[in-house]
Amino acid sequence: MKLYALVTQFFAGNPTKNLKWKRQSRRKNCSNQFWFVLFFSVVMFLLLCFNHLFFENIKGFVYFPGKSAGSATYFPGKLRNNSKDSCLGRYTYVHDLPKRFNEDMIKDCPRIKDFDGSDSWKNSWFSTNQFMLEVSFHNRMQKYECLTDDFTIASAIFMPYYAGLDLRRHLWGFNTSMRDSSGVDLIAWLARKPEWKRNLGKDHFLISSRIARDFRRKSNRKSDWGSNFRVLPGSENITMLTIESGSSENDIAVPYPTYFHPSNDFQVHQWQEFIRKQNRPYLFSFAGARRSKQKGSIRAEIIDQCQSSNKLCNFLDCDSSINNCNNPANLMNLFQSSIFCLQPPGDSLTRRSTFDSILSGCIPVFFHPGSAYTQYV
Repeated sequence: MKLYALVTQFFAGNPTKNLKWKRQSRRKNCSNQFWFVLFFSVVMFLLLCFNHLFFENIKGFVYFPGKSAGSATYFPGKLRNNSKDSCLGRYTYVHDLPKRFNEDMIKDCPRIKDFDGSDSWKNSWFSTNQFMLEVSFHNRMQKYECLTDDFTIASAIFMPYYAGLDLRRHLWGFNTSMRDSSGVDLIAWLARKPEWKRNLGKDHFLISSRIARDFRRKSNRKSDWGSNFRVLPGSENITMLTIESGSSENDIAVPYPTYFHPSNDFQVHQWQEFIRKQNRPYLFSFAGARRSKQKGSIRAEIIDQCQSSNKLCNFLDCDSSINNCNNPANLMNLFQSSIFCLQPPGDSLTRRSTFDSILSGCIPVFFHPGSAYTQYV
């Protein structure tokens, strides 16, 4: 079952002018698919970062397709027949989960801080870890305008379970029982609720800051990676928004969170104007490290060619502590100076760097369909 989001806003930038490459022939045969991916990616990461960290004013629209073929029947809420109700078909119910499934996991986490940079951006740029996506989205949903306490009229039911943060605590040095325990307890807790019994979780959704594969461990060997949360009975009915989808039709890819959290339209326009004026002396850039232990990795070849490119390519070596690739300023400076940003697979097919590059006005270049096309199209 698919979960859809109504995308309402998109900004368009102007082509970079006065480039070093203006005398070279331009490529005119870019595919429509590539631009669609670029369009969709920009829209989605704006939805996930807009309005500071807690997404106060974005108006969402969430519904499930109805049982009738070819219809847009809202599933399965008993909605009021009132055309003046602006939330009709958008009502969302949020489970009040025990705190051990969310808040208790972040009690000792440090606050997200501004990163060092110009005073112009100090209120909209934050050193945001990608694993904070679950916390950010939860706070967004708490401020969503169409929340309801009556689950019988809800078109969707949100589960604020921090699945990625929970798994991260137990990935190394713990047996499979420990990695699986919270997921097992959560499904048992849900099974006792009338909200779940209505459709056995088919109208439920959650968001994960880890890739879908991390929740589909197939055996109980301690050496096997991840948890079995998404293969538990009942869990397969839940729609999971995740930074990288897998084989299940109920796993839907959404963009990684970025460092940019504007609190108003002016900050967005201000950033757009800043990006349009950037001089881009490099044709390509790449931020990353080699993957010598990964069979078939293309990263080493990309790095070698970048370093021997006679200043056509700018490389930020993330194996070096001096470069500090976790510093947003370092990454954004790299991408803002380049026309194309290379995005080869790393630990998984997708990369947060893809969305950082789009934010910087740098065109991402993919080396595998799973890095963009099969995720977001």
